[in-house]
Amino acid sequence: MDFESRKWEKSDAENFFKYSSNPKISENMRDAFPSTLEDCRKTVESFSSNDETQQCCRAIIVNGEAVGCVALFIKNDVYCKSAEIAYWLGEPFWGRGIMIRAIKQLCQTAFEQYDIIRIFAEPYA
Repeated sequence: MDFESRKWEKSDAENFFKYSSNPKISENMRDAFPSTLEDCRKTVESFSSNDETQQCCRAIIVNGEAVGCVALFIKNDVYCKSAEIAYWLGEPFWGRGIMIRAIKQLCQTAFEQYDIIRIFAEPYA
């Protein structure tokens, strides 16, 4: 399935909420993950206006609709050469190879754009 990734736009907030409010997604995210439409609006506003010096957040677009997110957060202090990756994808799009391709794209961009040597994720046990 074809997709594109792009910077978040304010108009994507409703789709962020539509797909991320699925318990199969939200129960596997950190406590700070947005859980209401208003929280989603604030998150998308933050992603869309950020200057990308310390984070790079991309909407995953399928058929013109934001259906997921892949994001990279640059760490600081002694971890300044590391970045944490986070991602989610709406359940109707699972199993189509979208996320693996989105992650590869973001990682390639990250190593070109940022002075980092590693990208990591913190999986739940």
